[in-house]
Amino acid sequence: MGAGYGALRIWSTVLIIVGVGGVIFVAIGTIFAMIAAVSFLQALAILLIGFPLAALFASWPIALDRA
Repeated sequence: MGAGYGALRIWSTVLIIVGVGGVIFVAIGTIFAMIAAVSFLQALAILLIGFPLAALFASWPIALDRA
């Protein structure tokens, strides 16, 4: 790549940091939500439905970086 792509490398790094941070915060939030769940079925729904969707949305900046 030429010298004109320096700004894109900076934004790529920023998007990776935001994406990784988002996924980490989603994992921590899922753990807290499961602890606060009233029943076992609610905790299971948070783990099997909520976490994958939240992780998908949190990882979008990583996908934008790779585009």
